[in-house]
Amino acid sequence: MNVGWVKRTAAKAAGFWNKAESYKYKVKIEQTGDEKMTTTTTNPMGTKAPVEVVLDGKSEIEMDSPEGTKMRATCHWEGTALVTKARNVDDSTKGIDIFRTLEDDGTMRVVLSVVGGKSAAKCTRVFKKQ
Repeated sequence: MNVGWVKRTAAKAAGFWNKAESYKYKVKIEQTGDEKMTTTTTNPMGTKAPVEVVLDGKSEIEMDSPEGTKMRATCHWEGTALVTKARNVDDSTKGIDIFRTLEDDGTMRVVLSVVGGKSAAKCTRVFKKQ
């Protein structure tokens, strides 16, 4: 799993493995034209400060992965998909690609793909608008 007992226990205490608590995870997205977007994330552990992102595919934002790894990310549009490419600061061959799309039924589909590392993984999340 590559995640220590303390982090797993803290995540469980915060409700990440409890279905009822997992519904408290919310992302507020505000877009300004085609160039900028601000996201505010709220989870059972609290609300993170808003992050402003320039959607040009070149401007980088620095962030931490859930495991605490320093990452640099860029965002841009590919058709109707918002694409985020985040790479490990210490090893740019490792990271994650995230494709977000809005479906016709109003749901948001988020496909996460691991890049580099020992194994490739892909995860799809589907969010309903509230």
